[in-house]
Amino acid sequence: MKNKLIVIKLGGSCLQDEGILDTVTEGLSKYYDEGYQLIIVHGGGPLINEELKNKNISWEFVDGQRITSPVMMKSIEMVLKGFINGKIVRALNQKNISSIGLSGGENQILLCEPLDPRFERVGHIVSVNNNFLNYILSHQVLTVPVIAPLGVGRDGQTYNINADFAAAQIAISLKASQLIYLTDQDGIWDSSQNIIEQVTRSGLSDLIKNKIVVGGMLPKVQTIMKALDHGVSDVHVLHAKELLKLFSGYSVGTKCLRGEP
Repeated sequence: MKNKLIVIKLGGSCLQDEGILDTVTEGLSKYYDEGYQLIIVHGGGPLINEELKNKNISWEFVDGQRITSPVMMKSIEMVLKGFINGKIVRALNQKNISSIGLSGGENQILLCEPLDPRFERVGHIVSVNNNFLNYILSHQVLTVPVIAPLGVGRDGQTYNINADFAAAQIAISLKASQLIYLTDQDGIWDSSQNIIEQVTRSGLSDLIKNKIVVGGMLPKVQTIMKALDHGVSDVHVLHAKELLKLFSGYSVGTKCLRGEP
């Protein structure tokens, strides 16, 4: 067993296509069979939007973050933990991957405080329950925690957390050797919308300063920079369908490094 920990963030947009989910789980099975320890953190934006729309609840994003009211929080929790989390676990089990579905609010996996009053019930992670996650990872039967990006405050309130931030914070806290973002884009784009194959931490900062990285990619790049600053040396951003190629050693998506190799 390699005992190498990889944290994988699976974008919610990837979960709408059964074919892509099957491709992702096929790639994950290769890592699993090789003995890698895996933690999956998933999003759910498109399905949350659909549920909120069905309930006539409007929403707003600011700098890639969804402003989350208490009423909205109930629908978000239902979609993330009640539907998406179970869907991923079932897909993994079909590939003979032992996995367990969790909310970040359980056992204070993700202990939070309010991020900013204007975002209402959006949480900022203050600690990760490493002991609990390591307990799961240390089982004799290799088990994959699948974590919904929800957190809990010291007051017991549930918080919505940007899944990119949650994945990065877990990777930092558990000292993961690799952090992989599986998205519906082929990687990080330059100003001409060409994929950047390799970029340093300073290069990512320039992309933000020059407003090349905007929208939903902005918080993702911010979390990548934080991960690089706190010990995660290998961060990849790639299309979810390319995970098997990454495992096989092909250069796909964007590789982010702390400095020049």
